[in-house]
Amino acid sequence: MYDGIVIASCLDSRAAYDRVSPFVDEHEFTPMGGYWWKLVADWYSRDDSCTNVDREVLRARGLRQAGEKHRETMQDWFDNLPDSVSPDNTVAELIAVKRYAKHNELAASDTSDITRLRELTTDYLGLLEAEDLRKTTWIEAGSWDEVDESLDERNRIKVLPLSLNKRAGGGAVPGHHIILFGPTEIGKSLFAINMVCGFLRQGKRVLYVSNEDSAIVIKDRIRCNLSGMSPEEARQNKDTSIARARSKGVDNLTCGNMDPGSVEQIEQLIEESDDGFDVVVVDQLRNLHHSSGGKSLGITQRLDQVAQEFRSLLLRRQLIGVSIMQAHAGEHGKPQVWMSYDDVDSSRVGVPAQADLLIAIGADDEMMQQGTRAVSICKNKLGGSRDGFLINVDTARSKCK
Repeated sequence: MYDGIVIASCLDSRAAYDRVSPFVDEHEFTPMGGYWWKLVADWYSRDDSCTNVDREVLRARGLRQAGEKHRETMQDWFDNLPDSVSPDNTVAELIAVKRYAKHNELAASDTSDITRLRELTTDYLGLLEAEDLRKTTWIEAGSWDEVDESLDERNRIKVLPLSLNKRAGGGAVPGHHIILFGPTEIGKSLFAINMVCGFLRQGKRVLYVSNEDSAIVIKDRIRCNLSGMSPEEARQNKDTSIARARSKGVDNLTCGNMDPGSVEQIEQLIEESDDGFDVVVVDQLRNLHHSSGGKSLGITQRLDQVAQEFRSLLLRRQLIGVSIMQAHAGEHGKPQVWMSYDDVDSSRVGVPAQADLLIAIGADDEMMQQGTRAVSICKNKLGGSRDGFLINVDTARSKCK
């Protein structure tokens, strides 16, 4: 198995971990490799700024947590890891192994099972197209004057509601990735729509990609927010509602459904746009396909890779990104109010690692009835604080403050 090589490549370099992890399926590890891999992933999730793993500390932690019966075997396994491994070559080898296994599975498949045959073919073609991550895009940071001008609070793009903007250093700059997550029906899309309307009011061009809710409904909710009308009022006063929305920038909105879509297809939309975009919203991130194709990766690995691909797009195109994720179910199914990055569903490490601003929306039953939500700032690289706060929501107009 390749687990020892994979783990060795990630111990000395955070960059190696970020490169290798999207292609890793921990279910393919040996039990020993799976044990040490979880410790490596936990190490990087605890500290966004760390660049490598302290082998001695991790070794001591792993042996301390291990049972007495297996401690000696675990120690021997860890001590025999290679000193260093090339991450690029490790990724290339991972892809090659997966291609070989998928090819054999395809060759041995029952040709009468057309559905299964199509699935395997899609997976294999995706692996044939997978990149080995050696391609790099270089973006020069610019002069000191350009740096200061970009980061000056007066030139940042405000992120609504204002209570969030105050905690986010005065706003976002191109390249930033904002991730919203929370349980079903909590108001994630409402929060994103309110944020989008703030961007539109600032004259920014927004691409809203929905692969869950109807784009027609999303566009109508944006009109209601900008016009200050409920859906019924907006339709009864069509001309007025549209005029108000246009005066606040709704014509800078491009909104549509993508089923289910991929980051590559989103980038194609951006390339085909005459005027380009300043902000891209993905609702929801978990529904996108990844570049390795179809179902060849588990849900966690797929989410990790999609998040990396989207953030790479934002940096490459110098866009602000907003993406929506689910939260996993709370303890005993109870509603969650305040949350942390551990509550991101299916990806407690990879997806949060790709966020510059990670926000959770929560509420209990009483708060839901009162139109109140709790906003947890789980990660904040924009500057400012991580203090949570409460907001009031107007579901009819998709507003929050």
